[in-house]
Amino acid sequence: MEPWVVGLLLVFVGCFSSAIGLLLMKHSTSAEAALPFFRRKFWFLGFTFLIVNALVIDVVALALAPLSLVAPFSGVTIVIASWLASSGLVFVKETLDWWDTTSTCIALVGVTVTSIFGSHASPVYSAADLYAYFSKPAFQAYLALSLSALAVLWLLYAANVAQLRTKAAWFSIVLFSYTSAAFGSASLLLLKVVGSGIRVALQTGTAAFGSRLYVVSLAVLVLCALAQLAFLHFTLANSPVSYGVPTYQTLLTVLTIVSGGVFFSEFDRMPPAHFVCFVAGVAISLFGVALHASHRHRLERAQAAVGAAPDDGHAALPIACAPASAATGPTHTAYGIEAATLAAASPPKPRFHERSRLLPATFGGGSPSGYAPI
Repeated sequence: MEPWVVGLLLVFVGCFSSAIGLLLMKHSTSAEAALPFFRRKFWFLGFTFLIVNALVIDVVALALAPLSLVAPFSGVTIVIASWLASSGLVFVKETLDWWDTTSTCIALVGVTVTSIFGSHASPVYSAADLYAYFSKPAFQAYLALSLSALAVLWLLYAANVAQLRTKAAWFSIVLFSYTSAAFGSASLLLLKVVGSGIRVALQTGTAAFGSRLYVVSLAVLVLCALAQLAFLHFTLANSPVSYGVPTYQTLLTVLTIVSGGVFFSEFDRMPPAHFVCFVAGVAISLFGVALHASHRHRLERAQAAVGAAPDDGHAALPIACAPASAATGPTHTAYGIEAATLAAASPPKPRFHERSRLLPATFGGGSPSGYAPI
């Protein structure tokens, strides 16, 4: 079996592992709410599923498959979690409607197209190869352009040009999303570098991973992951799910594909027609994920408006919920955000300033198979 096929199969296994972990942790918030945190066995079991995916499955998958081929799968975990929740196999039980079915089919069609037309080459990268890739003019130009765009956006935000910081909530969301996605794509790139070192060491039986390149990559990976988690927290705490999640997921996927394609020259291995189909597949899969996220958020807001308990089996990493208050009303968790629900008499409107204690994020800056905790 080709290495890239094994890599994609592992990505799907990782998606299921992450989805099961998320649902177990979600179940813990209701079944074990009265227990001390250290006695919440379902939470720790779910955490284990997520860590196994992040530290084992994703590393091996990235070592075997091209980064640009793996990146579009990053939103599949949300879809799988929805369908597992509908089955009731992992304690959480909810119903799905035709919108869920449609968005799932769209996302899977997009992922299938990217799998067919994406780069299938799985070369073994030595430390010398990776050193050369870091010094490629094309990659350095991409890096300079990304950092320059990031610096300009932050300068506009800091200077409050045209009241972008104080009046334009959308700008803050885009800025936090872009910053988190930039660190996330860098983390995934470095994770593949580290995975390549492990692959070389296993195939050659040498201590290739002892090279300074891999040690430095691992250290920078940890720093990028922490930065990615922090800015993802700011994104989710200051935006509705229907806006923050798709914005972040889209930017993360696009930046990861571009960085992997440029760094590893993965685009050079695609015929022009395949490249066009690959881009179309990425767009289709992102549209499906965005449709799914926005639909679930609309349902939760509708349930909250009539005082119903939110059907939030899709929550990413629920750990604890803030107590209800007279000012905010009952709270619920949606995709890892503690959002104060609106009173039935209040007109629905976006709440851009909820503060979350949760950091539903992707380990290593944007795991290809879903969300994982810090």
